[in-house]
Amino acid sequence: MSEEKHDPDAIDAKRGISTVVGTLGGVLSILVLLGVMLYVTRDTAPDESVAREAKLAELRAAETKAQTEYSWIDKTKGTVHLPIEVAIDKALADGLKLPATQPSKK
Repeated sequence: MSEEKHDPDAIDAKRGISTVVGTLGGVLSILVLLGVMLYVTRDTAPDESVAREAKLAELRAAETKAQTEYSWIDKTKGTVHLPIEVAIDKALADGLKLPATQPSKK
C-alpha cells in the first residue's frame, strides 16, 4: 500500500479558505434575510392612512352639513331638506305622535 503524505501547510490553507468562504456565506445569508424582512415589513400605511383620514374628514363634513343646513331635495316639487333639529321641533309642534307613544290598536 502506498502511503500518501499530506502537506500540513496545504491542509491549513484549505481550511482557512473554507472558513473564510463559509463565514462570508453566513454573513451574506443573514444580510439577505434582513433585507427580505425589511422589505416585507416596510411601512406603507402612511399613504393609506392619510387618504383614509381625508376621506373620513370629507364624510364627517358631509354628515354635519346634512344635519345642520337646509337644501333642496326636489325644487320642482318644493321638497326641502331640513336640519334634523328643525325637523324634530316642527314635527313635535305639529302634533306628530311618534309610533312608540301611540297606543296599540287591538
